[in-house]
Amino acid sequence: MCGLPNSCAGRQIEMGLGLVKFGRTSVMFDQAVFSAGKCVTLAQSVLVLIDKVTHKPMPLTADIIRNFQPWLRRGMNIAQPAF
Repeated sequence: MCGLPNSCAGRQIEMGLGLVKFGRTSVMFDQAVFSAGKCVTLAQSVLVLIDKVTHKPMPLTADIIRNFQPWLRRGMNIAQPAF
């Protein structure tokens, strides 16, 4: 297992990323790291779209939703925001 520093040294790792949820102003991703064909860690992250001027969250646009389609996690039925 690669849970400790340097325990994956010299090993090839692979990462997986899949979009799992659209919010009004955000997207949520699942992430996985694999070493020697085994999943060694999982993570989840949320990215929020921020307005450059006001620095406040702003709604996702139809273009943003469309551009994220290739990143939808396989095997999940993800609700698409309505515009």
